Amino acid sequence: MADAKKRFTELFFKYLEIFGLIGLGMLLGWLLLGNPARASLGEVMYNKAVKEDNMDCQDCEDNYPLKLSFVCPITEVKFERVMNDEGQADDVFHWFFSKWGYEVPYCVDEVREVPGVIILRRHGES
Repeated sequence: MADAKKRFTELFFKYLEIFGLIGLGMLLGWLLLGNPARASLGEVMYNKAVKEDNMDCQDCEDNYPLKLSFVCPITEVKFERVMNDEGQADDVFHWFFSKWGYEVPYCVDEVREVPGVIILRRHGES
């Protein structure tokens, strides 16, 4: 019984040390590199140089509503979010990147038909 207690104590402190080092690394990364949740969606970092990823174009603005589709990497549930204007698109992409990160593949498509819904007009139409 004494050997088991001693072994448990050794493992406990070993794992405590490991998790402490991981936590310290995360804290230092946060302090040195900044808060990842506050990263701008329009900025991409390449080798510590900020480059603008400007996606504003006339073709993009006139194609609303758009649909963001992706499959959750954990549950494999398919998500689809409809964006009716640029403000909603900013909100949806912020939600997507903050919840699932930048490594999850996604697709953005123009919404042509929505079952059970009649699209009265598209953005940019009179």
